[in-house]
Amino acid sequence: MFARLIGIPKRFPLLFSVAYGGAKTIAADVLVQKKLEGREDIDWDRSMVFLGFGLFQVGFVQYMIYSKFFPFIFPGAGTFSNLTFAQKLRDIQGIKNVCKQVSVDMFIYHPCLYFPVFYTCQEIVAGNVQDPTKTVSTAVRKYVPNAVDDWIGLWKIFFPVSIFQNSFCPVYLRVPCVATVGFFYCIILSMTRGDELSQQKRGSKAAAEAANKAAQLSDAEFEDVIAKIRARYQSKEGVERDEFSRVMGELGLGEASKPLFDALDDIDGVHPRGSGVVSTARLADGLKMLAERCSPD
Repeated sequence: MFARLIGIPKRFPLLFSVAYGGAKTIAADVLVQKKLEGREDIDWDRSMVFLGFGLFQVGFVQYMIYSKFFPFIFPGAGTFSNLTFAQKLRDIQGIKNVCKQVSVDMFIYHPCLYFPVFYTCQEIVAGNVQDPTKTVSTAVRKYVPNAVDDWIGLWKIFFPVSIFQNSFCPVYLRVPCVATVGFFYCIILSMTRGDELSQQKRGSKAAAEAANKAAQLSDAEFEDVIAKIRARYQSKEGVERDEFSRVMGELGLGEASKPLFDALDDIDGVHPRGSGVVSTARLADGLKMLAERCSPD
């Protein structure tokens, strides 16, 4: 029985890699939420990001790359792990293959695929699914400012792991090997990036509460709010984020400041998308839409 169990990875390498990748990834996030962040209730939406990411990216995609693609494009890479240490030292082409695999892994696969997929998963769970193009573009915009920090954190852990993986692990164990070490990296990723999803959800909830508050204002009270905004900024071309936050706070709508500004700043107009400046007219229209006093059109 024991022999059959330990033989599962070799008999069903893809299935085992997918299951192992999903299990270790969600386990890492739940551990962070319960033990390190001290949450009473697990944010299951956030954990589902990590589960889906683990099943697809860590399990399936990495199996196809590490166990199928690398041995295919680097002849001999799949059997290098079977050599003795002395034979490895004499196999110059095998050593070159290890260097090539590590380079592709660290400088192409992870920066160009691994992280963009992770950030895209966050957007999907956050509800940004109306337009796939926008989902991906938003994910990339969030990834870019974090890219260098994400890469450095990755390289510190996975450079030696990738060398070991491509030198000593049989091809069917490459994903379980990197995923086992990846458990600790997922803890880091969950701590540094996972809570951003929870914050985004809290922001959406705050926006909904603020919208309800704005909708309950009488027509006269709401028009007075709009008039104050127009009067204050009639001589300015636009409003920046900090100033916008102050205005919303004075109006009692501070909870909706960040999500509303991000939504307005994500649309081209007088000021380019992502410029960090929102025109006064668009600010007033955004407030009207927030209070359901005009159509989105």
